[in-house]
Amino acid sequence: MDSQLKFYDNFLSEESFRIYMSDHGQRDFCTRYHIIFAVYNRCLGSRVIKDMFSVNDFVKIIKQILEKHNIDERELKREYIKVQDIDKYNPKIIKRILKDKNTPDIDLLGYKGVITCNEMNIKFRNGQEWFVYRDGVKYEPVLWMEHIYSNPEVELSRRCTEEYPEEIVNDELFKYFREIYKLFDKYYIKLKKYMEIIYKELDKYPCNSVAIRMGESIPFICLQE
Repeated sequence: MDSQLKFYDNFLSEESFRIYMSDHGQRDFCTRYHIIFAVYNRCLGSRVIKDMFSVNDFVKIIKQILEKHNIDERELKREYIKVQDIDKYNPKIIKRILKDKNTPDIDLLGYKGVITCNEMNIKFRNGQEWFVYRDGVKYEPVLWMEHIYSNPEVELSRRCTEEYPEEIVNDELFKYFREIYKLFDKYYIKLKKYMEIIYKELDKYPCNSVAIRMGESIPFICLQE
């Protein structure tokens, strides 16, 4: 990567502004929205901006560079960032999932959400919500559970999070993905049944006296039975 960047840098003058960025973050759910974004010019001082920034404001940075030859982060800061995606609609992927009876991966689901400096709130197309503090332990969203807490931050995020567009839900482009949601509903019913059995057995023991570790893909195998 370094050698490739150096190759292209040879075409640019010392006075040029360079913007290095990625199209997405890491695959981990909590870092996929945090992209690499760096602006370099030999006249710019070194600094790190920790405020919220949206790539929707990319044009503002270009305008600042062209007009001011500098970056004024005060014009770029946002209180929160909106994120969104649509259900995947590749029929080959959906056919493979249905054939293999795989559990739907979180990457397949559409969602709308809000991210602030302190928390993330994601509302999936099936109505489930996921809320975590960014400075704490962050688990991948679980399709079968709701990670929601009762506090003012959640209510604020909910007000900022828009509903998933009905026109997309009903679009024929996503007709195959509707089968995935049927699969999801089927697994969810089974999970509730299995959880009731487990809780009934655990009621026989004192609180905090039993630890259960399913591990790897065992829970999903149980759901497929």
